[in-house]
Amino acid sequence: MRRLHTGISTRLGSILLLCCACLGGAAASGAEPPWPLAMQTMVTKEIRVFDGEFSLVVKDLVTGTRYTHNASTPAYLASGVKILVMISVFEEIYQGRLQWDDEVLFTENDVRDGVYVLLPGRVGESFCIEDLVEWMMKKSDNAATDLLIKRLGIDLINRVTQKYGGSSFGHITSLVGVRRQIYRELDVRAQKLSNRQYARLARHRPLSKRVRRFAKMIGADEDAFSLSQLLAAYQAYYQSGLNSAPLEAVARLLESLERGEVVHPAASWDMLGIMRRCQTGRRRIRAGLPEALALAHKTGTQLKRMCDLGIVYLPSARPVVFTACLKDYSSRRKAENLLASLAKRTVELLDPSLIPAPIVPAEDLEPSEPKLVPILNAP
Repeated sequence: MRRLHTGISTRLGSILLLCCACLGGAAASGAEPPWPLAMQTMVTKEIRVFDGEFSLVVKDLVTGTRYTHNASTPAYLASGVKILVMISVFEEIYQGRLQWDDEVLFTENDVRDGVYVLLPGRVGESFCIEDLVEWMMKKSDNAATDLLIKRLGIDLINRVTQKYGGSSFGHITSLVGVRRQIYRELDVRAQKLSNRQYARLARHRPLSKRVRRFAKMIGADEDAFSLSQLLAAYQAYYQSGLNSAPLEAVARLLESLERGEVVHPAASWDMLGIMRRCQTGRRRIRAGLPEALALAHKTGTQLKRMCDLGIVYLPSARPVVFTACLKDYSSRRKAENLLASLAKRTVELLDPSLIPAPIVPAEDLEPSEPKLVPILNAP
C-alpha cells in the first residue's frame, strides 16, 4: 500500500516563512522586480529567429510576479494531459474509491505506441495503480496511461479536470483516441482499425511511408493519400481543441499543486514528487538548468507540437512555474534548444547567483610569482 509523504506542516511552514520574508522585502522596496521586462526583451529576440510559435508562462510563486506570452491561446498539451490523469487517480484514492494496489489487466486491446514499459509481450499481465502512475509520469508510457483511463473512465477524468483546472481546458481523450481522430480526418474507415494496428502504424517512418501503410490497412490504394493530407489531418485535429488548454490555465493548476490545493495538501505534494522523477525531455527545461535545481514537470510531444510544463525550484526552495508550448517549427532540435535557452535565461534573471562565472582564457591570466625551489647540497 502506497503511503503519502509526511512532514507536511514542516514544508508548509518553511514556504510561508520564505513567502513572508520575500514579500516583506518587495513591499519595503516598493519596486516591481525588473525581470519581466528583461524577459520581454529576450522573447522579442527569440520571436525574430524562431521559425515556429510558442506560448510561455513564468511565475515566481513567492512574489507573485509573472511574465506571459501568448498564454491565453489554447495550446495542444500532448502527453501533458497525463498530469490530469494523475490528479484523477489521486482524487479517487482520496475519496476511497480506488486503492494503490488495485490491479488492471493488460489485454490485446490495450497495446499502444509510445511505450517504454508495457510492451506488447506483456499482454495478459496485471499491473497495480501505483506502478501505472509511476510509468505514466516517469517514462510517459502511453499504454500505462490508457490503462488508467480505462480503469477510471474518461468522463471522470474530464470532471476532475474541470474541478481543478477550470472550464478553459478542452475535452480530454484517451491516447489511442488521438490517433483514431487524426486518421479519421483522412478516411472514416480508420475507425475499423484495431488498437494493435495503430501501434504498428506508428512504427512506420517517415510519415510519407506511414500514410501509405495506413492506406493499405484500410484497403485503399497505397497512394490514396498524400503526406500533405496527413499533415492537414493533424492540423485539423489540433484545431478541434481536444486535449488542449491555455497555458495560463495550466500554470494556475501547477500553482495550485504547489500550494497544496489539489485533492489534498499531502496528495498535491506527493504528485509533485512524482513529477520530479520525470525522465523525458532532457533537452528541454532540464537542459537549461543547473544540475542542483529541482524540477517537477511533464513533457508532451506530437507532430509539430512540444510542451514542457513544470515548476523549477530555485535556491531556498523558491518555486517558479515555467510552462511552455511550441508549435509549427521546422526542427525538433531547434525547438528543444529554445526551451532550454528560455529556461536557462529565466532562472538567471530571477536569481543572478545562478549565472556561471566567466571562463578566463589562460593568456589573460596574471602571471604567477615564480616559486623558489631550494637547491639541494648547495654550497
